[in-house]
Amino acid sequence: MYVNYYGDEIDNISQDQARLARDFQLPYFGIREYQYACRFLGFLNKKDRDIFLLAFVSKKHQSEIAKILGRTQSMLSYDIQKIRNRILFICEMHSRMRVYLEWVEKNRDAIADDFLEILTAIFYTTSLTQAADIIGEKQIKVRYRFIKVLDWLKHEGYDAIYDMFDKISKQLNMVRRVYTPIHHRSSHK
Repeated sequence: MYVNYYGDEIDNISQDQARLARDFQLPYFGIREYQYACRFLGFLNKKDRDIFLLAFVSKKHQSEIAKILGRTQSMLSYDIQKIRNRILFICEMHSRMRVYLEWVEKNRDAIADDFLEILTAIFYTTSLTQAADIIGEKQIKVRYRFIKVLDWLKHEGYDAIYDMFDKISKQLNMVRRVYTPIHHRSSHK
Protein backbone atom coordinates (compact mmCIF):
# COMPACT_ATOMS: atom_id res chain seq x y z
CA MET A 1 0.00 0.00 0.00
CA TYR A 2 1.44 3.38 -1.03
CA VAL A 3 0.70 6.44 1.07
CA ASN A 4 1.59 9.79 -0.45
CA TYR A 5 1.73 11.81 2.73
CA TYR A 6 0.70 11.64 6.37
CA GLY A 7 -0.88 15.04 6.96
CA ASP A 8 0.12 18.60 6.27
CA GLU A 9 1.13 19.73 9.74
CA ILE A 10 4.43 18.00 10.26
CA ASP A 11 7.16 20.20 11.72
CA ASN A 12 5.19 23.37 10.95
CA ILE A 13 5.16 22.72 7.21
CA SER A 14 2.64 24.95 5.46
CA GLN A 15 -0.03 23.64 3.08
CA ASP A 16 2.01 24.94 0.11
CA GLN A 17 5.17 23.23 1.34
CA ALA A 18 3.28 19.99 1.94
CA ARG A 19 1.90 20.18 -1.61
CA LEU A 20 5.44 20.70 -2.90
CA ALA A 21 6.65 17.64 -0.99
CA ARG A 22 3.75 15.59 -2.35
CA ASP A 23 3.76 16.78 -5.91
CA PHE A 24 7.31 18.06 -6.53
CA GLN A 25 6.22 19.27 -9.95
CA LEU A 26 7.83 22.72 -10.09
CA PRO A 27 10.49 23.03 -12.79
CA TYR A 28 12.44 25.60 -10.72
CA PHE A 29 12.58 26.50 -7.07
CA GLY A 30 11.85 29.91 -5.67
CA ILE A 31 13.11 31.03 -2.26
CA ARG A 32 10.24 29.39 -0.34
CA GLU A 33 10.61 26.07 -2.13
CA TYR A 34 14.38 26.15 -1.73
CA GLN A 35 14.08 26.85 2.02
CA TYR A 36 11.81 23.84 2.35
CA ALA A 37 14.06 21.63 0.22
CA CYS A 38 17.12 22.54 2.32
CA ARG A 39 15.78 20.25 5.03
CA PHE A 40 16.41 17.30 2.75
CA LEU A 41 19.54 18.36 0.85
CA GLY A 42 21.74 16.97 3.62
CA PHE A 43 20.50 13.50 2.70
CA LEU A 44 21.76 13.85 -0.86
CA ASN A 45 25.36 13.10 -1.72
CA LYS A 46 27.54 15.93 -3.00
CA LYS A 47 26.99 15.20 -6.69
CA ASP A 48 23.20 15.05 -6.26
CA ARG A 49 23.23 18.34 -4.33
CA ASP A 50 25.29 19.95 -7.08
CA ILE A 51 22.88 18.74 -9.76
CA PHE A 52 19.87 19.85 -7.69
CA LEU A 53 21.28 23.33 -7.09
CA LEU A 54 22.41 23.81 -10.68
CA ALA A 55 19.15 22.56 -12.22
CA PHE A 56 16.47 23.76 -9.83
CA VAL A 57 17.98 26.82 -8.13
CA SER A 58 20.50 28.25 -10.61
CA LYS A 59 18.17 27.30 -13.49
CA LYS A 60 20.98 26.15 -15.75
CA HIS A 61 20.15 24.11 -18.84
CA GLN A 62 20.94 20.41 -18.80
CA SER A 63 23.59 20.84 -21.47
CA GLU A 64 25.42 23.39 -19.29
CA ILE A 65 25.18 21.20 -16.20
CA ALA A 66 26.39 18.14 -18.11
CA LYS A 67 29.42 20.07 -19.30
CA ILE A 68 30.18 21.43 -15.80
CA LEU A 69 29.93 17.97 -14.21
CA GLY A 70 31.52 15.96 -17.01
CA ARG A 71 28.42 13.86 -17.68
CA THR A 72 26.41 13.27 -20.82
CA GLN A 73 23.07 15.04 -21.10
CA SER A 74 21.18 11.75 -21.17
CA MET A 75 22.95 10.62 -17.98
CA LEU A 76 22.12 13.96 -16.39
CA SER A 77 18.46 13.61 -17.32
CA TYR A 78 18.46 10.19 -15.66
CA ASP A 79 20.22 11.68 -12.61
CA ILE A 80 17.63 14.44 -12.29
CA GLN A 81 14.79 11.90 -12.34
CA LYS A 82 16.57 9.80 -9.71
CA ILE A 83 17.16 12.89 -7.54
CA ARG A 84 13.47 13.78 -7.83
CA ASN A 85 12.51 10.26 -6.73
CA ARG A 86 15.06 10.34 -3.93
CA ILE A 87 13.72 13.65 -2.58
CA LEU A 88 10.15 12.34 -2.76
CA PHE A 89 11.23 9.24 -0.83
CA ILE A 90 13.07 11.33 1.78
CA CYS A 91 10.02 13.61 2.17
CA GLU A 92 7.80 10.58 2.63
CA MET A 93 10.10 8.99 5.21
CA HIS A 94 10.31 12.32 7.05
CA SER A 95 6.54 12.57 7.08
CA ARG A 96 6.33 9.04 8.53
CA MET A 97 8.86 9.63 11.29
CA ARG A 98 6.24 10.72 13.80
CA VAL A 99 4.09 7.69 12.95
CA TYR A 100 7.06 5.38 13.55
CA LEU A 101 8.06 7.05 16.83
CA GLU A 102 4.48 6.99 18.15
CA TRP A 103 4.15 3.32 17.19
CA VAL A 104 7.40 2.50 19.04
CA GLU A 105 6.26 4.42 22.12
CA LYS A 106 2.82 2.80 22.14
CA ASN A 107 4.09 -0.76 21.53
CA ARG A 108 7.50 -0.64 23.23
CA ASP A 109 6.75 -3.55 25.56
CA ALA A 110 5.70 -5.79 22.64
CA ILE A 111 8.80 -5.07 20.52
CA ALA A 112 11.90 -7.14 21.20
CA ASP A 113 15.06 -5.05 21.63
CA ASP A 114 16.79 -6.70 18.66
CA PHE A 115 13.72 -5.99 16.47
CA LEU A 116 13.69 -2.36 17.55
CA GLU A 117 17.42 -2.09 16.85
CA ILE A 118 17.06 -3.32 13.29
CA LEU A 119 13.90 -1.31 12.56
CA THR A 120 15.44 1.92 13.80
CA ALA A 121 18.72 1.42 11.93
CA ILE A 122 16.88 0.59 8.69
CA PHE A 123 14.41 3.46 9.13
CA TYR A 124 17.13 6.07 9.53
CA THR A 125 19.51 4.73 6.90
CA THR A 126 17.32 2.83 4.39
CA SER A 127 20.47 0.81 3.82
CA LEU A 128 21.44 -2.68 4.90
CA THR A 129 25.12 -1.76 4.60
CA GLN A 130 24.84 1.34 6.77
CA ALA A 131 22.57 -0.46 9.24
CA ALA A 132 25.16 -3.26 9.47
CA ASP A 133 27.89 -0.69 10.19
CA ILE A 134 25.79 0.95 12.91
CA ILE A 135 24.79 -2.33 14.55
CA GLY A 136 28.21 -3.90 14.10
CA GLU A 137 27.10 -7.00 12.23
CA LYS A 138 27.60 -8.41 8.77
CA GLN A 139 25.18 -7.20 6.12
CA ILE A 140 23.84 -10.71 5.47
CA LYS A 141 22.86 -11.07 9.12
CA VAL A 142 21.17 -7.65 9.09
CA ARG A 143 19.23 -8.67 5.96
CA TYR A 144 18.10 -11.91 7.63
CA ARG A 145 17.06 -10.06 10.80
CA PHE A 146 15.21 -7.42 8.76
CA ILE A 147 13.24 -10.07 6.85
CA LYS A 148 12.41 -11.74 10.16
CA VAL A 149 11.16 -8.42 11.59
CA LEU A 150 9.05 -7.77 8.47
CA ASP A 151 7.43 -11.18 8.90
CA TRP A 152 6.76 -10.41 12.57
CA LEU A 153 5.19 -7.02 11.75
CA LYS A 154 2.87 -8.65 9.22
CA HIS A 155 1.98 -11.55 11.54
CA GLU A 156 1.25 -9.22 14.48
CA GLY A 157 -1.04 -7.02 12.35
CA TYR A 158 1.04 -3.83 12.44
CA ASP A 159 -0.07 -3.11 8.88
CA ALA A 160 0.89 0.59 8.64
CA ILE A 161 4.37 -0.07 10.01
CA TYR A 162 4.75 -3.18 7.87
CA ASP A 163 3.78 -1.16 4.77
CA MET A 164 6.32 1.53 5.66
CA PHE A 165 9.18 -0.96 6.06
CA ASP A 166 8.08 -3.01 3.07
CA LYS A 167 8.39 0.15 0.99
CA ILE A 168 11.84 0.80 2.45
CA SER A 169 12.85 -2.79 1.67
CA LYS A 170 11.90 -2.24 -1.97
CA GLN A 171 13.92 0.97 -2.15
CA LEU A 172 17.01 0.18 -0.12
CA ASN A 173 19.86 2.61 -0.66
CA MET A 174 17.45 5.17 -2.14
CA VAL A 175 18.88 7.93 0.01
CA ARG A 176 22.56 7.60 -0.90
CA ARG A 177 23.99 7.03 -4.34
CA VAL A 178 27.55 6.77 -5.67
CA TYR A 179 28.48 8.22 -9.05
CA THR A 180 31.15 7.00 -11.40
CA PRO A 181 32.65 9.84 -13.41
CA ILE A 182 32.71 9.58 -17.19
CA HIS A 183 36.09 10.08 -18.79
CA HIS A 184 35.69 11.43 -22.30
CA ARG A 185 38.24 10.28 -24.81
CA SER A 186 39.35 13.01 -27.08
CA SER A 187 39.67 12.18 -30.74
CA HIS A 188 41.88 15.26 -31.13
CA LYS A 189 45.56 14.85 -30.37
